[in-house]
Amino acid sequence: HGGRKLSQHGRLSGMGHHVLDEPDKAPKFFEMIREMVTRYKDDERIIIWNVYNEVGANWRRDVTLPNLKKIFEIIREIDPIQPLTCETWTLGSEGEIEKISEVEQYGLEHSDIISYHNYQSYTENIKLIKTLKQLGRPILNTEWLARCCGNTVQELFPLFYLEKIGCYNWGFVAGKSQTYEPWNHIWERYEENPNTNWDFTKWFHDLYRPNHRPYDPKEIEVIKMFCELADKDFEREQVKS
Repeated sequence: HGGRKLSQHGRLSGMGHHVLDEPDKAPKFFEMIREMVTRYKDDERIIIWNVYNEVGANWRRDVTLPNLKKIFEIIREIDPIQPLTCETWTLGSEGEIEKISEVEQYGLEHSDIISYHNYQSYTENIKLIKTLKQLGRPILNTEWLARCCGNTVQELFPLFYLEKIGCYNWGFVAGKSQTYEPWNHIWERYEENPNTNWDFTKWFHDLYRPNHRPYDPKEIEVIKMFCELADKDFEREQVKS
């Protein structure tokens, strides 16, 4: 790459590779899933099984479908106490569930909880949430927070609270993984069109600096406030029941 150091999430020109593509390793992979779920199927510390990350990504789509079906079959046969999910990640705010790829539709249809990834703005998230609520199941966002793209704690965390949507942060303290840096394909898109509205003065992800101080103390205040409200809501619901 001309000696230039690239950040994560660059573009792929063709279909990505997966261990399940290798006939001698695929059975071992499925057996690993069977052993892991069997061991923890009754463990209340396990909240949920996310059976496949961004199913069909890296131009794999139809290639992934039989593998996804096999994984769901294995886990359903074991019958864990925890719910299963398989997030949608290509469904944009204007999208229709019926028009996404077959493999993503299968994942949504066979999930107990609807999970999704979205790094877009507050407005785009509202549109997408409205679409996902039509499925009538609990919703969980397993990837979000891209400050330079307008996806912020101050806007999204209160929205998740209001809509009763759980959310995960995959980055915590800025470190060697450099998840505070914009993905490489964001730089590439900026180079193609410098008129994009991204703010490169902000971190992409992560909540804390290497010295363990918050990136933005106001973000942590927002998270704490709405978590406390959610805890109180839960306590009231428990009393009613």
